[in-house]
Formats: sequence, structure tokens, C-alpha cells
Amino acid sequence: MKPIPHLNIHHLTHNDTAVIDLPVYLVITIIIGVFVLGGILSMIFLPSFFTPTPVVTIDPLIATVNNTSTSIQYQVLVQTSDQKPIANAHVIIKNDHTIRTNITNTSGMTMITIQPKIPQGLHETFFDVLVKTSTYKSVEHRQMLKVVLRS
Repeated sequence: MKPIPHLNIHHLTHNDTAVIDLPVYLVITIIIGVFVLGGILSMIFLPSFFTPTPVVTIDPLIATVNNTSTSIQYQVLVQTSDQKPIANAHVIIKNDHTIRTNITNTSGMTMITIQPKIPQGLHETFFDVLVKTSTYKSVEHRQMLKVVLRS
């Protein structure tokens, strides 16, 4: 068998630069790989970190009723932060006694009518608002709406 020309085995096993550079390159490669893998995993397991939050506007925020048989109509608008409408958002208005839901139209608007039930002895009740979409973070506002019973 004929030896390979210009190959010095002693040079390959005793090269000081290779002994120092290899671990440095390996450490740099591992650090970059950890950051890239962390970014990929965070996008998979924490998509809400990168998902924008919709803006929810409701009118009226405070309603006054003469009796508990009075209905209140809420106008709900769901938009992006740059005021573009979000269609097909699920809007839920609820409290311990009532729950109503509807879906926004292409203008990001929906109407929800509620006949509030105010417990005996109380003069007010509150409603939570929950908005869910397929492409934005879910939004929950606790006690966002107030209904006052006029005496």
C-alpha cells in the first residue's frame, strides 16, 4: 500500500491550534444551537407571547335600569391595535346569573342583549367580558360592565 503524499501524522496529533480552536468552536456552536432551539420551542409552546391582543370597546359600560325586566343592549366592537376590525370573534358577556354570546361581523361589531338579574337586596350587578379569536390572544375583563337598579 502506497502512503498518502504530504500527510504527516505527527502534525495532525500535535497541532496546538487545533487543540485550542476545536473546543471554542464547539462551545460557540452549542450556544447558538441552544438559542435557536429555545426560539423555536417558545414559538410552539408560547404562541401568545408573539400574538397581539385585540382591543375591545363596549357601549354602555354602566347601565341603569328601572326594574329587572328591563333589557340592555350592548354594542361590542373588536379591533386590532391599529383599528382594523376583527371578524368572527366570539364575545361572551356573563355573570353568576346570566351568560350571552355572539360573534362579530366583518366590521368587528356585534350586539348582545341582556336582561340582568339583580339578586334580592342588591342594587347593582357586574358582568365579565370575554373575547376569543383564532388569531389573537383571548381577552378577559372582569367586572367590566355595571348595571345599577334605580331606586
